[in-house]
Amino acid sequence: MKLLVTAVDPEGRSVFERESQLAPVAASLAPDLINYPIIATLDPSDLLGGAYAEAEDMPFFPPPGALRAFQLEIAAPNASDGAAPTADQLDEAERLFPGLFAAMEADPPGMHRTDTVDFVVVLDGEVVLELDDGQERTLRPYDVVIQRGARHRWRNETNKPLRLSVVMLGIHRP
Repeated sequence: MKLLVTAVDPEGRSVFERESQLAPVAASLAPDLINYPIIATLDPSDLLGGAYAEAEDMPFFPPPGALRAFQLEIAAPNASDGAAPTADQLDEAERLFPGLFAAMEADPPGMHRTDTVDFVVVLDGEVVLELDDGQERTLRPYDVVIQRGARHRWRNETNKPLRLSVVMLGIHRP
């Protein structure tokens, strides 16, 4: 998957500033989740600057005013062996996705609430979005969700992988 970043040069012309391949990131704790990081920045206003800095040590869920964008692939569910994660797996998951797995509830699995507004587009496949009171909606390609800090979880109930495009903006919860 290619990432292109445009900019404006000193003469005011539009240019391609960067072209690269997005590298997949997965933790052995959750090999069915593959993240393709696009950008993480503590100050989105820096994005128009000449050289913006990506916040590599930012928590997975951005703090107020920060932004994270990524594509997420969720594989078709498979039967897990039910083994408890090892200390090495937990350490790896925290290093790759700081705070992500700690935010996930065990019952029901994956339910969570964050101080973010998430803009989610289904690119491929089908996903069920479940809210904390049991309400559910099935989303298909090109469906869009603006997830505003509600307690929720995502489920792939098909035998095919799904891909989401996600932009998360950290907010102050009222």
